[in-house]
Amino acid sequence: MKRHIEVGKLTKAKYQDNLEFCQWLKAFFEKNYNGEPYDAQARRKGQDLFYLGGTTAAPVKKGSGVPATSAPSAKPSTSGIAAKPKTTVAPKAGGEESKGADSGAVAELQG
Repeated sequence: MKRHIEVGKLTKAKYQDNLEFCQWLKAFFEKNYNGEPYDAQARRKGQDLFYLGGTTAAPVKKGSGVPATSAPSAKPSTSGIAAKPKTTVAPKAGGEESKGADSGAVAELQG
């Protein structure tokens, strides 16, 4: 690939810059794709994939004995925000709630 891609222009999300990049990418793909299906395992020569947070060990840098990345071993949450449990208070049969039920619900939500 001999084209310099100006990421700064692409991140500004201007229509003309993005259109030119997409047209170049399509032309590059059509020039280099031979129509054969992609075989990932043959391309990797049988080497296992490395997943962040997975069970496969990180690749080791030559001579250092230290993994190439310092990825956490636990999977990160998908949203980054912990979900809060939903609680509801049903009204009493008369349609009004008593103060005792309200204070109990407030205490439940606070604690």
